[in-house]
Amino acid sequence: MSDELLEDELLAPQVLRDADETTETPSDTWRFSHGFADARQAVRIWVDRESRRLERVRVSPRWRDRLAGRPLADAFGEAFFLANVRFGTEGDLRIPDEEPVDVEYNGTFDQLEERFASLTDRFNELEARAPENVRWADFEGQRVTASSAGGRVTVTLSLAGLTELVEIDRSWLATAEAGEIGEHVLAAHRRAYERYVPPTFVAGEREELAAEFRYLQAALHSLMSRGIA
Repeated sequence: MSDELLEDELLAPQVLRDADETTETPSDTWRFSHGFADARQAVRIWVDRESRRLERVRVSPRWRDRLAGRPLADAFGEAFFLANVRFGTEGDLRIPDEEPVDVEYNGTFDQLEERFASLTDRFNELEARAPENVRWADFEGQRVTASSAGGRVTVTLSLAGLTELVEIDRSWLATAEAGEIGEHVLAAHRRAYERYVPPTFVAGEREELAAEFRYLQAALHSLMSRGIA
């Protein structure tokens, strides 16, 4: 380890140092314990593998020299971009699993056959439409923005709950210490996580037709189990 890297590790707050942490992590030996850093090693973040939420922050005591006038917020943006790529940008944007359908169908087989035919016609009509005329499935929700004390650091979470933007008060940053910056980045994230509400999945026309098809299949099974079909 070079003298410069050793100095960084010794000056880093004890709470942010692990035995296996290094300032530089070769790509061929990367592990989750290494976290995600910007290209100039000015900042490093650790994100929980399951929740995808920020756990720890490390700002190099030499971040001003390393960035050479470049914005520290951009360095955080780069680190979070790498984390989001590793985890996938979907986050909480997950389509719910299909629930099993249990039907006690009391109609006739002819009625059921008519409904199958109608469903087929509607599906064919949907397939013939231009994409812009289809009501597609979507997620409804909101981005979340929160700040640390004094508005010194502000973060924005995407609809998926992933860090989309980090903003830092430049006047405060001019004299802020590395450890202090990390604490405010964490505090802003914790407030954002408290406000975050996972988005709701809204079915589109295709999903609605698929759900009706599963219902008709269950209804047909109900008839056959009673020997009516």
